[in-house]
Amino acid sequence: MTTVAENDGTERRLALAELDRLPLRIQSAMVLGPLPIAAIWFGSPWLPLLTGLAAAVMAWEWGRLCRQGHFGETGVVLVGVVLAVVATTALLGAGLAIAAALVGAAAVFWTARKHADSSPQWTALGALWVALPCVCLLWLAREGAVGRVTLLWVLAVVWTTDVGAPAIGQCDRKSDLGIVPRQGFRVRDHTDDVWGDTSKLPDYL
Repeated sequence: MTTVAENDGTERRLALAELDRLPLRIQSAMVLGPLPIAAIWFGSPWLPLLTGLAAAVMAWEWGRLCRQGHFGETGVVLVGVVLAVVATTALLGAGLAIAAALVGAAAVFWTARKHADSSPQWTALGALWVALPCVCLLWLAREGAVGRVTLLWVLAVVWTTDVGAPAIGQCDRKSDLGIVPRQGFRVRDHTDDVWGDTSKLPDYL
């Protein structure tokens, strides 16, 4: 078992800091929430446009992360690939978009290798990691009212988890199974009074 008793005080301070930011999380959800909700409800072209914008931002962030803060030609190709996949989904359907994502990931990998990037496989994986959820989102949006309701439910789950997890984790610090902000589920070992690793999780369930 990996013990982290020396970090317990730090974890408590982080949990309190997360709890202090709870009002900001709620306000952010209230300000940013109407835009994706409206895009989902009104559909094309608003949802594909918003999805493309979000995909471009995620690809930009992933490209910089994989290249130690530098964007470069590999990042440009990565952003171009995810935008092309989003456009293909909106105009031609999910099947061709998945094929485009695979070809695009190969193009990202080749570009990263060409420029001797440190982690070309991770950069290419990011193309799939960003593009495929966008394909699924737009595919669901084509399913009429059922698809729209499903997407709204997904947003509600994500926002509720993001806003509520820090508060619930802080209130549940003394239980065997708690939610530690930014760390997920952790299991408390009463014999050593430390946080144990998550390999013990099945025994508690």
